[in-house]
Amino acid sequence: MIEISHLRNDLKSLEAAISRKKFECNLERLVELDKKRREAISEAEHARAGQKATNHEMSQLPKGSPEFLAKVAEMKELALKVKELESVAKKADDEFKDKFMSVPNIPHESVPDGRGRRITKQLQHGAKRMLDSLMRCLTTTFLGLIS
Repeated sequence: MIEISHLRNDLKSLEAAISRKKFECNLERLVELDKKRREAISEAEHARAGQKATNHEMSQLPKGSPEFLAKVAEMKELALKVKELESVAKKADDEFKDKFMSVPNIPHESVPDGRGRRITKQLQHGAKRMLDSLMRCLTTTFLGLIS
């Protein structure tokens, strides 16, 4: 798994490393999602801080006073705003995490470049044929032992 700081600070080398694997990945979109996510989290945290400050102000007022009742109404509005912003932040975070988890690991410099999907399919097909042949041989040997 790659580090988010690598995505934010060294996008070009990350793109080059991933392209060695012959893997298509839209890292520009991932950077946009990260920016959107961080902005949404920041807005939600800022609103939450405002809610706490208003709560503190309200605690200093005499209960039942007009100022206190005004702060209660303000707190209700802030609570709704905080809830909405936290929901937006969670959605943005989930969307980012979903896309981020699809980014492949960076291959080590010693690893040869990928061959592409066509070669991979051919190798998988060859491995399946070898496995089938091995299973037939083992089954024949096992049945011979039972007899």
